[in-house]
Amino acid sequence: MNTAEQIFEQVKALPEPIAREVLDFVGYLLKEKQEQTRIKDFIDSQAGSMKEIWDNEADEAWWVRNKLPTDKNGPLLDLEAMR
Repeated sequence: MNTAEQIFEQVKALPEPIAREVLDFVGYLLKEKQEQTRIKDFIDSQAGSMKEIWDNEADEAWWVRNKLPTDKNGPLLDLEAMR
């Protein structure tokens, strides 16, 4: 039995008002996933045109001056973790 089937079986045993709450929560999760995808798609669409702006010597100097971790490829910063 896959996860969706397990969820279905357990939700069937819930009273209707609680089952509606579960359904509302699923809707919330789907909406959040869509928003995350929309933001990622936007960032990805800008990456090519913004490369020269994002990757430049002035920004590299700022990272070094502020003692933020860098390597030969630039700043070591997990942008995904900042979202």
